Amino acid sequence: MSTIFYPEIKKKGFPHVLEFAGKTDPAEFIAWYNLHRDEAEAALLESGALLVQGLEIAATESFGAVAGAIEEEFTDYIDISYQRRRLSSNVYISTEYDSSFPIKMHNELSYANHWPSRLLFACLIPSATGGETPLADSRAVLRALDPAIVEEYRRKQVRYVRNLHNGQGLGPSWQETFKTNDKALVEQYCQKEAMLWHWKADGGLKLEAYARLYVSTPKPAQRFGSA
Repeated sequence: MSTIFYPEIKKKGFPHVLEFAGKTDPAEFIAWYNLHRDEAEAALLESGALLVQGLEIAATESFGAVAGAIEEEFTDYIDISYQRRRLSSNVYISTEYDSSFPIKMHNELSYANHWPSRLLFACLIPSATGGETPLADSRAVLRALDPAIVEEYRRKQVRYVRNLHNGQGLGPSWQETFKTNDKALVEQYCQKEAMLWHWKADGGLKLEAYARLYVSTPKPAQRFGSA
């Protein structure tokens, strides 16, 4: 292992950038993070995103080790709107879409009552041409909206209606969405998450739920768009 290089977090623009010397070993990053956790967390909260450059992630195991050093608890990828392959216990492929299709800006699992507090991305196989992971600051998007519209959405909330097929159709089936074939378990989940459900004659499932337009961070108080 080489001598650990301690970089500064560059706080100009979005996202904030943490730049290590080229091909820094994940163990060195973990050592840095353990010493500067408070600084990194503060930068992440301030910017909304933290771009780490120069960190050599060559395998799923390396990324899993880095993620495990940053986070202690991980959520299962359930109640999904898109099927992803699981590479290891807490690592999934980012997308199965063909590279010719763009993915529009969105907030992960915004239709659900619970969502991950943060997402960690890594590039193991760089794109041969192009390739990017665009980010948007939801706080800036929210500030750009007409306050009257924001207030109306806050008051009324957002109603989501999803129709999940029984194995043949567009998108994931209800079995893939909830990782089970047991309707009783699906109903228990829906009841816990305050979702209305209706089993259709063709075996499909209709879901209805309301979501908040935004949530606030604990400190400092900031509003993040969620719907």
